[in-house]
Amino acid sequence: MTWHLFRQRNIIPKLSQLYSTPLITSMPKYRVSILIPCYNGVRFIDRAFQSIINQTENNIEVIFVDDGSTDDSLATAQTYVNSFELAGHNLRCLHKPNGGAASAIKEALEVSVGKYIMPFDIDDELHPDACKTQADFLDENCDCTAVLTNGYRVIERDGTKMLQLIRNNNRFALKNNIFEGLLSGEINNIPGMYMISGDFLRSYYSKNSFLITRFGQNLQLLLPSSYDNLVGYIAIPLLKYYIHLGSHSNPGLYDKMILNLKGYRDIRYQLLKDMGLEDEKYSVIIELSFLTEALHTDARFHNRESYNEHYRQIKAFRKTSLQEKMEYHYINGNFISYWYRLLLKIHQICKHNYFSN
Repeated sequence: MTWHLFRQRNIIPKLSQLYSTPLITSMPKYRVSILIPCYNGVRFIDRAFQSIINQTENNIEVIFVDDGSTDDSLATAQTYVNSFELAGHNLRCLHKPNGGAASAIKEALEVSVGKYIMPFDIDDELHPDACKTQADFLDENCDCTAVLTNGYRVIERDGTKMLQLIRNNNRFALKNNIFEGLLSGEINNIPGMYMISGDFLRSYYSKNSFLITRFGQNLQLLLPSSYDNLVGYIAIPLLKYYIHLGSHSNPGLYDKMILNLKGYRDIRYQLLKDMGLEDEKYSVIIELSFLTEALHTDARFHNRESYNEHYRQIKAFRKTSLQEKMEYHYINGNFISYWYRLLLKIHQICKHNYFSN
């Protein structure tokens, strides 16, 4: 098993200096609290719950928050209470009016008592050792506020499944910069692939508001935890993260994806403001992350006008990559001409090097 530790470099005063509420020191009743928001997820409950019941960690509190579902999610979840008790765990089922995943996570966090916190989506599946592996790591590295892991992306479309490894970008681990990796999107914030100190989160949010938005509830947990704090990384996959795809021709899908990207960009800005970290360096990271992802989305849907605008904006921040240049000329109908010029340039370089030698 590969373990790494990395810390965000200090730029302004530590959060522990800004928010000096003492950490809770009483012994928690449960080692791990799993927080599960659910809206109309009844068809996924059995797979998700069985993956928790099968955990090798035997001291888990599960807080299931039904977020105003219109299906039988709440009633179905309640039928598993005895199964969780037999496995040595505790299942609490809460119900609230629909307000989104962030509001459900906020409510679950407020009533949680576990030593460590793990958010988890109802349509995903935990590896049997997921909770124990991460909790053991945090117990053995008590100076760490959080730990990240890898996972598998399971893409489902038209009855077929494709498995892809989700791996965090080691570039940020080597530079000790998990915080900036979260801002840029190159470090994942997928629920079930990280665990955070419950004491830290409860202390931090006793002094700060948990934003009720459509986006970024996981960033609200990870960004404060990773700034100027030691974070661990276990380089093994401990989650199956399911993606349920429809047709690419689905009307409105492009607009929805761009709206989501803007939402995640805006929540990053808001969190930095709340943390007192409004800095041009971080703003550039966030804006470049948005523009790069928007550009890939434009290319996927062949949206020429939007692609050209995002391409122009990216060039104001950095040089465009070879892939982006190729996409640009392809989308604008200049692909053959671009390849001819590129091959001619390569030929000239090779010819120059040959005669130079």
